[in-house]
Amino acid sequence: MIERIQRRALIESRLDDANLDVIHQRFETYEEETKSVMECYSDEIIHHIDSGQTPVHVLRDILEAVADIQVGAV
Repeated sequence: MIERIQRRALIESRLDDANLDVIHQRFETYEEETKSVMECYSDEIIHHIDSGQTPVHVLRDILEAVADIQVGAV
């Protein structure tokens, strides 16, 4: 994940993403704030998407996950 973020920093000129301290702080923030929110939702609506894929494959996986959630809601 860190390598992907650093590659993005080079490609998109995102200097903050090139700094390892910033990256580690983002992971800490996720652990402290976001992870606990996800625990409030059922496993039926939480889907894990591999963001290391090409953008079109990430989009495909997102659309499939949304479709699964919508089918389950009917």
